[in-house]
Amino acid sequence: MVLLDATTGGYNRHRGWDESSRQAVDVVPIDADQDEALDDDPLTYMKYAQTLAAHSREARIAAEYLVQALSDLVLDAWSAELIFATHHHDLGKAHPIFQGTLQGLPLNAAPQTPWLAKSTRGGTHSRPHFRHELASALALLHMGASDLTVYLAACHHGKVRLSIRALPGETKPDILDKKYARGIWDGDALPAADLGDGVVIPEMTLDLEPMLLGTGIDGSCSWLERMIRLRDTLGVFRLAYLESLIRAADVRASRYPKEVLQCVIR
Repeated sequence: MVLLDATTGGYNRHRGWDESSRQAVDVVPIDADQDEALDDDPLTYMKYAQTLAAHSREARIAAEYLVQALSDLVLDAWSAELIFATHHHDLGKAHPIFQGTLQGLPLNAAPQTPWLAKSTRGGTHSRPHFRHELASALALLHMGASDLTVYLAACHHGKVRLSIRALPGETKPDILDKKYARGIWDGDALPAADLGDGVVIPEMTLDLEPMLLGTGIDGSCSWLERMIRLRDTLGVFRLAYLESLIRAADVRASRYPKEVLQCVIR
């Protein structure tokens, strides 16, 4: 959210930021009741249930549409990474903690495939502050994706960006000094996941080494170093623009689903 004088222009309601516009900008009222907390996922718990494969595919299609519609707004250099990130943005929902919540399972119960991306259930995660998008980003990092792709997957709910950190109240691992952040524990197994259209990601182990400052034991850069370098290379406005597009694609796919499950998840 950016707070500016609405009378100074600089924004076009159809195209977004536009330094040539001198028209007053419509004032958007702040509704405190709709302010998302650190753990909110309003577009995950819906009036319908949907598989991870269906939502991932539909989000990617929405991203492709946006890229085509905005082709004159200098997207060519990043469009492929945006589309790829959108297709993989919810990969972390395959995590057993998230599936346990969506499927309404007790702690330590094994979730059943197919993995869900949307559920009619509410509820809280068995690990407080769990963020599926951090699991998505760590998985993409493990897969060798670009820093931009990793960032876009991490930021699509606006809760994980330049740094990875644990929050007060998180469940700590039983093993002393085991790294943890946002409900992810170092060494967590992320099961294989079908993301639709033949994209199947094999099982992998999540590594939280990047959350530490300095160079990793394998010589790799930390998360903070990667993200600050990305920010400084693209600039904050380009990065925010791309973030808004993956968010828009996710919202469109969530609000206008094409393929949903007929059964009600209880």
